[in-house]
Amino acid sequence: MRRVLIVDDDPRVRAALTALITATTDLTVAAAVGTARDACAALAARPVDLILIDVQLPHRDDGITLIQTLSRRYLVVAMSIDGSRRAAALRAGAAAFLEKNGNPDDILEALRRPLPPGSGRRGSSAGSPLCRVTPSAPGTPPCRPITSTTTARW
Repeated sequence: MRRVLIVDDDPRVRAALTALITATTDLTVAAAVGTARDACAALAARPVDLILIDVQLPHRDDGITLIQTLSRRYLVVAMSIDGSRRAAALRAGAAAFLEKNGNPDDILEALRRPLPPGSGRRGSSAGSPLCRVTPSAPGTPPCRPITSTTTARW
């Protein structure tokens, strides 16, 4: 069963995607979170095979930056309400781009596509360092909070 991490700031979208994925027999939701920081914490806590990321996360939680960082280790599918960020998401490393207002079957089809060779190791390293941050003390979140003065990448 393929484990999916959903990263979207809209709780209604997270709930709809969770319901869509949960209704299948071959996909499961590893976690559904609203920020890049929470995505990093979820990845440190559990194994994931694929990440579905909203490219327009709020504040400094830029979805494109998150895609650039996480696509080095994980298969990433980008999504947005419109297609204007498609090229940027694909350049950042997304394997596919979906429009949120598209057909739910298209979302499931994208999540079910065969994983590229070697991707099994990509999603199976739950405890490895992620999000390009300095190591934190045990028990602290793996990502620094993003503030208006933070300029470091994930």
